[in-house]
Amino acid sequence: MASPFSIFRKHQKSLMVVLVIGSMIAFTGESLFTADGPAGTLLGLLLGLGLALVAGFQFGRPMEYAIGGAIIGAVLGFAAPKFISGGGIQSELGVFDEQRMTDMISKRTAANSFVGALRRKAVGFDIGGAPFTLAYQDIQLDTMLGEVLRAEADEMGIYIDDDAVNEFINKETMDRLKPEDFVDIRSQLNINNMPVSEKDLYNLLRDEIKAKVALQALAPFGDRDAVTPDKYWDLYQRMNTRQQLAFAPVPVDSFLSQVGEPSDEELQTLFEKYRDKLPNLEPGSPGFYQAPRMKLAYIEADYATVAATIADPTEEEIKQFYEDNKEQFKEESVPDDPEEPTNDLKTLEELEAELKAEAAAEAAGNEGEEKPAESTEPENSEANEEEKAGEGDGGCEPWQEESAQAGEDQKPVENTAPAPAALPAPPLSVPQVSDDEPAGADPFKVQPATYMPLDADLKEQIKRTLKNNKTNEEIKRLIDAGYEEMKRLSGLRDDKERASLDVEDLDMTDFDVQLCKDLKTFADGNGLSYAETPLATGRELLDRQEFPIGSAVPPNSQFAQQRPLNVVQKLFSAGSPPLFVPDRAELVAYDFDQTVNQFAYWAIGQVPAHEPKGLDEAGIREQVTKAWKREQARPLAEARAKELAKMVNAGLADQASGDIEEMADDETKTMSDILENITEDGSANTPKLVVTDSLPFSWMRTSSAPNPMGFAQQTAALTQIDGVQGVTDDFMRVIFQELKSNEAGVAVNYDRSVYYVAQPLNRFPSDEADLESARERFAKTKHFEFNSPMPGLVRQQYGVQNRNWIKRLEKKYNIDFGLL
Repeated sequence: MASPFSIFRKHQKSLMVVLVIGSMIAFTGESLFTADGPAGTLLGLLLGLGLALVAGFQFGRPMEYAIGGAIIGAVLGFAAPKFISGGGIQSELGVFDEQRMTDMISKRTAANSFVGALRRKAVGFDIGGAPFTLAYQDIQLDTMLGEVLRAEADEMGIYIDDDAVNEFINKETMDRLKPEDFVDIRSQLNINNMPVSEKDLYNLLRDEIKAKVALQALAPFGDRDAVTPDKYWDLYQRMNTRQQLAFAPVPVDSFLSQVGEPSDEELQTLFEKYRDKLPNLEPGSPGFYQAPRMKLAYIEADYATVAATIADPTEEEIKQFYEDNKEQFKEESVPDDPEEPTNDLKTLEELEAELKAEAAAEAAGNEGEEKPAESTEPENSEANEEEKAGEGDGGCEPWQEESAQAGEDQKPVENTAPAPAALPAPPLSVPQVSDDEPAGADPFKVQPATYMPLDADLKEQIKRTLKNNKTNEEIKRLIDAGYEEMKRLSGLRDDKERASLDVEDLDMTDFDVQLCKDLKTFADGNGLSYAETPLATGRELLDRQEFPIGSAVPPNSQFAQQRPLNVVQKLFSAGSPPLFVPDRAELVAYDFDQTVNQFAYWAIGQVPAHEPKGLDEAGIREQVTKAWKREQARPLAEARAKELAKMVNAGLADQASGDIEEMADDETKTMSDILENITEDGSANTPKLVVTDSLPFSWMRTSSAPNPMGFAQQTAALTQIDGVQGVTDDFMRVIFQELKSNEAGVAVNYDRSVYYVAQPLNRFPSDEADLESARERFAKTKHFEFNSPMPGLVRQQYGVQNRNWIKRLEKKYNIDFGLL
């Protein structure tokens, strides 16, 4: 048998050439293979070339084999990372897989830690937080943005040399850092438990500084940007201009029947474009990246059903409840005030009669009384003045002493007026004595309590209470029994099945199917109802009408101080909860009559968040088809909304051109009158338009946000309009700026699912005089005080524009930050 090395000896010269070229690439292209980009393709090409060349020499056709091997290797090298990366995100900058993200986060963390340590060493404390944070609080999103910004910096020719790194360090440490401190801190630094050399550290800082410089150069707005007065005036108007809105929704889904069916090629094209994207990354854009879904099974004790099985309380039970809980039925009587004899109608009538009698007697006495003779003494006589003074003071002794001291010749004037009759003493208040108490009883003794009589109304109230208590007791008994049965069934599953968390298909094992059948049999035989949800997202499971279990909360928690987690929040926040593990919940009825339904439930299937593999995956074709139809239906809905707005404006113009003075106020047509009996798409197949008039509102509204320092700070937020889904700044811009008051137009919501025929009403300020007054108030307002919402609103508006700029970067590099 020939030695395998005979091939190498025979083709020694050719293989030496391959070996030398491969060695040169391996040593000089180290960075190429460790960087993102065409490394996989080149590596596959070289491996395919080498292996095919060996085989080609053996079969005597080295050139043909080498060319074929190189092509096959390059294709495999290009495609393999897409399959090997698993959950990684494809982009123009390569695949962002778990390993790459971990490496980027480790470098960012090390850079921030190093600069923080420098600050503490140089100035005694670390101020300013993480120096290399760019725009996101989430470190994954922020480090990915750093990669994008470094690519932008390279495109602009930005280079950070060692001097720039030194300048950055000196600025961060206020020129107080000693060389030995730098060496000491660097020696303690590591990345993934590996020491960092000075060269590696400078390269690390260089990359992070480059991203910061690119952000400052490219971001639309930053702290350095000055805000012009007209910008403040615009924001001031957003918070102070108010109006109402008449609107009628025109849903896009009402036009789905008017579009055809997509071809397989159209579906595949749309699917490939959005298979790895979340919905509405851009307004109205589809997205087929699958949110986590879960399937629940539960048993329910329905209040109305259980109450129908409870017998009405007997008379004896009602009376016994009344006696046992008599304190609940104590009458809150208010005692009569003896000095206020106006507590009953009879006393009021008597008092009125007495007052009339006294008035009549006084009038009769005045008529028969003789008028006193007029005094003949001069008005300025001293005696007259003294007499008047004595009368005014009542003849009290201190006045007489004062008069005696005023002059020795002056003698006191004798008072000859008869003394007034003494007033009778008021009668003593004698407390009323009841028939049960003897005379002279203690007036401060607490009178016995009185209770509500057990009449028909009180009996009916007690009857409802007793039946409600019995119903709740029976509901608890039923759910307790059902919960124990679910625990027994759950215990029948072996450890391997219990540990199975990720179920990516809808088919359960035969054993689990039998468990659900056994639970249904138990429910049917014990006055409970059994139900299963489809595999649904958390948002879908919160539809209370269809899936009441989703909104249910833990028992006895509806009055808790903190808002409890409902079933959806509890299950989906756990990531991948174990299957067939029972739990309990309850749901208070809508009518607020304290009727409560109780549940025992478990998860029986789940699908984690993932990128769909193809159109054949369960439910994907339906999603893509609906998204395609919605894209085709949007122009139809928009055209219909514009047609309706034109109709409204024409109707209002015809009315304005008529003799309005002769029309009564109730004859003035409104948008609701003009669109009466008109359907959404113009045919009889869709509902009639519903016109709603909103309450007055402004573009932005202010509220007081709690502050940890104990005082409130004004913040501003976009106003939400009742009845309008997905209000955005663009929606507000249309109805406040593009449309005049009373003019109808079209505004669309965020996800482009509804086009609204919109008419602003009663806008204020409405004319130039009102605007001038508003400008004067604006000029006098202090926009930079602590409690002013203006600075925060400016930052918010700039933040929106910066986020839109980041979205454009995502699109440029084909990166979806939201998938991390």
